[in-house]
This record gives sequence, structure tokens and C-alpha cells, in this order.
Amino acid sequence: MSNPAAASNPTELSPDAYRAHIAADIARVAEILPAHHAPEWSAPVPTCGEWTLRDLVVHLGIVHRMVVRAIAERVSPRGFDDSPAEGTDLSEWFREGAAAALEALDAPPETPAWTFYRDRDTVGFWLRRQAMENLIHRIDAELALGAETGIDVELARDGIAEVIDDIAHRMVAVGRFELPDRGIVVEASDGPRDDQAAGEAARFEIGTPEPRRAPDATGPAAELLLALWKRRTVSGTGGGGVSAADIELLDEEAAEALALPLTP
Repeated sequence: MSNPAAASNPTELSPDAYRAHIAADIARVAEILPAHHAPEWSAPVPTCGEWTLRDLVVHLGIVHRMVVRAIAERVSPRGFDDSPAEGTDLSEWFREGAAAALEALDAPPETPAWTFYRDRDTVGFWLRRQAMENLIHRIDAELALGAETGIDVELARDGIAEVIDDIAHRMVAVGRFELPDRGIVVEASDGPRDDQAAGEAARFEIGTPEPRRAPDATGPAAELLLALWKRRTVSGTGGGGVSAADIELLDEEAAEALALPLTP
């Protein structure tokens, strides 16, 4: 499902930038993982429903193995069970899968790979998707252990674009929600995109909003990204257990728009 506003939204960092972000977020998760059998594995993840830290790490480790298979074998993850065996040292298991994923993602971005899309079936797709996957789940792990760190502004802006241009449209296509008639507009207040003049906010649009209408939500790119992924609570929108910092909503319709399931 295409987004008529996608041409005006930013897309994609360089392959090397994505690889650097993926490696950094993986390293951060590995750094904070507890020792084998430590009680922290049962820590709740406030942004992931009933998941514990163990559930989160298993999920991320399975995703890493899925990416390796998608690139190396060009096959769907359906039918494979990459769950760790009972009693496995999860820290070591996570590191092994992450190292394999990073090696697979070193392939040239134009290398063919299995993906969710027939028209975007290359390693380049996985570079962007894994940058966001590992970023969001790094934040999840940090929140579970009370050790949250920051998010690069350029990566956050690109993450917003992925949600607005891609993921939200998939959610509409599978019937999770309907776009509001006035569309949805968010603006990141911390600096312009490369295609904008200095001093402008980075503007992202989905649907067919009126030209230059006031944004539904304005705030720092990192906070907006986390709010779109329901990792932040914005007044009236639901989300994770952490309140968003410095996000301003236009009106009640804006709060309703951000409360929509724009992401899985």
C-alpha cells in the first residue's frame, strides 16, 4: 500500500550508518544483560505487555537468526524454530545470533534477500528495518533494567519516516485501523531534514492532509519515535509506562490519531 505523501518524507541513512547504529544498539543490549540465572531475567518490560527481559531477548535473538536466514538462504522464517534450548545461557546465545546477523548485514545493500516485500527484496531493506528493530528493543531492555540511554536524532527521524511511510500503511492494509480524513502530521522540533531549510521542523505526513496544516504532534524526534511505537505515553494516547517529554498535541483528534495502532 503506497503513501501519497511519501515523496515528501525523508528516507534512509547510508548503509554504513545503519550498520553502525545496529552494532551500537546490539553492543548496548549485550552490555546490560544479566548473568546466567540472575533474577533480572524475570524483570518486567514495561513497554512490552507481559514480557519479561527473557522474553524480549529471546524475541530479538530469534529475529537476528531470521535475518541471517533471509539473507544467506533467501527463505521465509515460517517453519523454523530458533528458540534457545532450556537452560541455555541467554547472554551468550544472544551474542552469537547478533554476531551472525551483523556479518550477514555486511553484504552489499543491493544483495538479493527474502523480505516482506516483493519490490524491496534486498539487504538494504534489512539494514533499515534492523536499525529500527534493534533501537526500539534496546530501549525496551534498558527500561526493564532502569538504564535508558539516548537516541541519535538522524536515526530517530528516519525511524519516524519508516513508521509514517511504511509500517502504518501496512497496518491499514491488514485492517488494524482507518486513516483519519485529515491525515496525520508530526513534526520533529530538533532540526531540519537534509531536504529542508535551516530552522524548519522535520515534517512527516501520512494520508492527504491540507498543505502546511498544523501538526498533530510536535516534539523531539526521539520522543516522537518512541510515542509512535507506544514506548512513550502521551496524554490520552496510551503507550508504555514512561511519559513522553516535550510532545505537544494539537487537539483531541491529534490524541486519537497518535493512539491508533500505527505500529504492531
